[in-house]
Amino acid sequence: MATRRIGVGGGGVATLDHGAQFFTARSDLLAGQVGEWVDAGVVAPWFSGRLERDGSLVDDGEIRYRARNGMAGLAKYLARDLNVRCGVTVTSITDRGLEWSLATSETEAIEASAVILTAPAPQSLALLDAGGTDVGAVRRDLSSVYYDRCLAALVPLKDPVVIGHVGAMRPGGPIVDWMAENQVKGLSSIPAVTIHASPAFSEERWDDSDEAIISDLLGEAQAITGSVLEPRDESESQVKRWRYAKPRTWLDRAFVDLDSEAPFLIAGDAMVGPRVEGSALSGLAAGAELVRRLHSGGPLAPA
Repeated sequence: MATRRIGVGGGGVATLDHGAQFFTARSDLLAGQVGEWVDAGVVAPWFSGRLERDGSLVDDGEIRYRARNGMAGLAKYLARDLNVRCGVTVTSITDRGLEWSLATSETEAIEASAVILTAPAPQSLALLDAGGTDVGAVRRDLSSVYYDRCLAALVPLKDPVVIGHVGAMRPGGPIVDWMAENQVKGLSSIPAVTIHASPAFSEERWDDSDEAIISDLLGEAQAITGSVLEPRDESESQVKRWRYAKPRTWLDRAFVDLDSEAPFLIAGDAMVGPRVEGSALSGLAAGAELVRRLHSGGPLAPA
């Protein structure tokens, strides 16, 4: 869930969701949460129905929700009372018995009585390996998760453009997998398109220049929509490279437990499934388990 703001000529700002574009609430557990977010003005319905290749909708009884201030805005809302540390890279995680030690790029060690880790499986393993932590059978489980890459082109446009019935299309083709116009979505003050490349295109063109990637994705998007997608200024367009965009395989459980003395749970979209809702359900289950484990173990140390 990621949102980027790009300053454009004339003092305007293009706002684009460039990760997950929407989420559903199929489970009662998440539906209750979504109702609260809607009441708080944080999220809103975007469209109902399954989006087809031509941009039309097929009724499937499900609402697709968007975050009003961009998908990252929902994460910021949920974290509003938390001590969030931005710009700090954790380099290793070490088991100290009754606590965990997290080394950081700032040479600071963070001590915690419990950890929930939601990084993609390869990065989670790398952090634990760097700390010399024995993960046992968990290594086999996490190593079985494979990810598709995704190249995302973020392009502020000179003129409005029609993309599907709701400002989005899911071509699912060999080059373009998804595209959305963020002004129609209700996010950007100016026309701005997000184009997600297919897994095959992303893998093949990963190391190409941003200019070449944007040119080819825009060209294919124009062929699909039959509309002209002209950048406001080529220097304003950007590419986001999602190395672990979407799990191709995942584990059929809510979370992974290291079964250590100090609780350590691994959650995320590699567990329940490659959707925002899957990540949310994994996190809620891990949170509930962490509360149970910590409360059964006596008073908590600050973490």
